[in-house]
Amino acid sequence: MRTVAVLFARADSIYKTLPGCDVWDAEREHTPPALAEWLCEVARRSSVGGRREVA
Repeated sequence: MRTVAVLFARADSIYKTLPGCDVWDAEREHTPPALAEWLCEVARRSSVGGRREVA
């Protein structure tokens, strides 16, 4: 079984009871730098209305 990351989950999330879920809630709120960069890029693309190449 593969493990799936569940990001920005509530403290009482049902995902915590499911096997194969690596749950990240406020208590465990450490966003890896690569993920933070990706999330910022997604937000930027949606705010400018289109897809752009990343340097």
